[in-house]
Amino acid sequence: MISDANCDFNKAVELSEMKIFHDDLIELIKTDTVVEKQFGILNLENLQSEYEGALLCSNLTGQDGKVREAVAFKLCEFFKDENYANLLSNQRNFEIMLEGLMDINGNVCRNILNINCDDFDRFLAEALIPRINTILFNISKLEKDDKKYVISKLNFQLYWALEGIYKVIRYIKFSDIKSILGKTSETADYTIREKTAKIISFFKDENVEDIKQKLIENTNYYISRYLA
Repeated sequence: MISDANCDFNKAVELSEMKIFHDDLIELIKTDTVVEKQFGILNLENLQSEYEGALLCSNLTGQDGKVREAVAFKLCEFFKDENYANLLSNQRNFEIMLEGLMDINGNVCRNILNINCDDFDRFLAEALIPRINTILFNISKLEKDDKKYVISKLNFQLYWALEGIYKVIRYIKFSDIKSILGKTSETADYTIREKTAKIISFFKDENVEDIKQKLIENTNYYISRYLA
């Protein structure tokens, strides 16, 4: 019996040996087959319309991890070109990209974080604050016997959301995130405290001192290095 992995490999080889044009790649992206979607996305060399940009973005969520990772990679690549960036820069696509920033796959998160687009950064500066407050609220409601994967997933989302805050920190006032940083500075997860310290290091306002002092007292190098 031929395994699914072998079938995928054979299909990938078959596709790579075919002469496939742009429209064919778009059709592959529309399919429900992981290997075909992934091949279509990774081999897409350009975007010819807002529709194609929306199609690409739509596969960033609700798909197999290989597909999501391929989409995030191509988005990061396409945003380097102003023409493609214009086709991708709209509210709906940015909302999907926000979800990608907090994907369970770290490679997806990193590529979304590396997108260079002022419009997307300004969107994140507004959208991340209420999202983080929601995550913190959900964490506060967890009980001790909640499954570890639920806790880990929320902490993972919070970690990347805070990375997003740092990415767009130039658009954010300290007063807008002081409450958030006060909470994240006290979390048990040191990686969250580390991201808090990284954000705090950007601000020189005396109002950061109370939070900064909490973090300075922490002996973890990865936290204290931002506050020396």
